[in-house]
Amino acid sequence: MPLPVRVRTAAGKFQTLLNLKAQRQNGQGQKMKQVYQSSDSLKLNDVIEFVGVLSIDPALATFNTAAGETATSAYEDGGDMMDIEEQAAHSPPPSLVPRLHAILTNKLVHTNPGLPVDLTTPTAVSGITTLTSEVPQIRQQLCSLLTEALLGDSLAAEYLLLHLISSVYGRRDVVALGKFSLNISGCPGETSYPQLLYRLLQELTTKSHFLPLTLANMNSLRIIPKKDYTANRLLSGVLQLSERTLLVLDETQLEPGQLQTTGVLNVQALGTAVQWQKVDYDFDFHKTEFPCNLRMLLLSEGRSLIQTDCQVPLQPPSPPQQLENTFQRVQASLTGDYLAKVRSYLTVTELMEYTLPEDIQKVIEEDFVQMRSADPKNMTAEDLHSLLVVARLLALSIGQTTLSQEVWGRAKQLETERKTRVKAQPQTQARTNVPTLPLPPRDANELPCNRDI
Repeated sequence: MPLPVRVRTAAGKFQTLLNLKAQRQNGQGQKMKQVYQSSDSLKLNDVIEFVGVLSIDPALATFNTAAGETATSAYEDGGDMMDIEEQAAHSPPPSLVPRLHAILTNKLVHTNPGLPVDLTTPTAVSGITTLTSEVPQIRQQLCSLLTEALLGDSLAAEYLLLHLISSVYGRRDVVALGKFSLNISGCPGETSYPQLLYRLLQELTTKSHFLPLTLANMNSLRIIPKKDYTANRLLSGVLQLSERTLLVLDETQLEPGQLQTTGVLNVQALGTAVQWQKVDYDFDFHKTEFPCNLRMLLLSEGRSLIQTDCQVPLQPPSPPQQLENTFQRVQASLTGDYLAKVRSYLTVTELMEYTLPEDIQKVIEEDFVQMRSADPKNMTAEDLHSLLVVARLLALSIGQTTLSQEVWGRAKQLETERKTRVKAQPQTQARTNVPTLPLPPRDANELPCNRDI
């Protein structure tokens, strides 16, 4: 969990840097948790529910005692002054960071406040059963809503819905199974469209973050966590996010310019997260990989700088007009009960178990042989993998835990339409002179055909 740090300034004084998220507008800030049971089960970026005793005792702070009697006496007894400063940095004023002495800890499977924490209880199962019976209606309404938000493009709405329930469910060697990064290209330039779309998605999802990919941000932001050896702390980065967080990257704000070394490394870090679902934490002398499970949505005018699993060029039936009015109308349709159902629908479908029946596997094999014979260049092993991912998400989106022939046929239809649209689009870059940065393979033996579903 993030902790405060103290660093020495040019004047020789120690300055406190709180490695915490920004204070929320409602006044709810960060708290330091004291865990008394084994913490081996608590992993980096887990979402944990704590039950405990809140303490704001001023005596807990050794924050300003470096020049006082406590620090002085410790130093005279042979203690290292840097160790004393580091220890003091762990105890900021409780008025700023209250202490929570945890009695119970519970790792959360989901963060939807509208659903029970434990989805296996009889009450939760009954509620999920009721929700499942309403899935066709909820899905249809949500697709209509997303279609309007995507300027009338129903195909893009289908893929965005699949993206919102995607999740990494396993790993095979270096491949993250289930990931489905999405690039919606053709977004209106010189408008606030990405921000408007994000505000809508922020209402639908439980965790999200918006990152404008401006040159200034790329050249200055700390995208990956970095170890500060002076303060002996790990400084958090943009990609230090909990599982199933929606991360929206806005490439429409890119402008011609020069990426500096930090900018190039940041773009590569984002590309690694998109393609491999891993973040390389920077420890100066080496980098350590940490797996992540993020929904990466890239909004761009042309082809994205970063290679994604799926690209859907936006094709509105008519030129977009009055975007503000469009999204105000969409937001107004999100009434309390309907919004709660949509959020529950997205949470429940993303957590469903999925299996691929043997009879459908045979159908898939036969279809693959037939499609590859008809058009070898348009149906590679990589294309089959993408098709299987779409079919899996499509089945889950309609509340099915197994793949049927009807859903398989619909998935093939969606992919055929999407590929036709991509081929018809000019493969131009977004508004920037920054070249696409290829990602080196992590394993010389790694091939696309080694992927699983």
